[in-house]
Amino acid sequence: MLVNRIRDSITEQQLDTEVEARREQISFPAYVQGELYMQLELLLVIEGNRFLTREYLAGRLNATCVQLIDHAWRQNARPSVTDFRYDIATQQALAVQSMNTLQFGGAYQLGSKMRSSIAAWEVLATELSIRTFCMPDIVIKRHLQDAEQVLELLDAPADSMRAFQEMKGRTLSDLYCAQRANASSSDSLNRAA
Repeated sequence: MLVNRIRDSITEQQLDTEVEARREQISFPAYVQGELYMQLELLLVIEGNRFLTREYLAGRLNATCVQLIDHAWRQNARPSVTDFRYDIATQQALAVQSMNTLQFGGAYQLGSKMRSSIAAWEVLATELSIRTFCMPDIVIKRHLQDAEQVLELLDAPADSMRAFQEMKGRTLSDLYCAQRANASSSDSLNRAA
């Protein structure tokens, strides 16, 4: 009995260690992460600008909020922007301040799905501003999932969604291949030891 408990305990510890290692696995080198996050951030800024411009022209974006954000932007000695091409965090803050009057994409118009997508947008804005380029694989996957939700919230056009889906598909495929390669080399090392 005691031997079985010890063996079960060791097996659980090994399993926990393997799960933790997978969670912290970093398969992409810095230059690959840099390129991926540059493309992702650019797409989010472009679609954020498109959405905010459309809502502004339709009179649904609070003009006072726009003026306050523009004033704060200039007070921080930042360069002027065309339309609403601010950074992701500023775009998200502007949308939040007018949230009750904006028309988000289809299923995101009301309720908890809209709130969770806006929260995902805020998390993305924060995490994408930290450019360490050593994100674990699981974080990259979450960022892609959150970005898709944000693009749907912003009612991104079909061509942008298609471009995102291609980027996401390539990234997930490359992650899978890198993880398989890492697993194979780990197995080889374990057998050699």
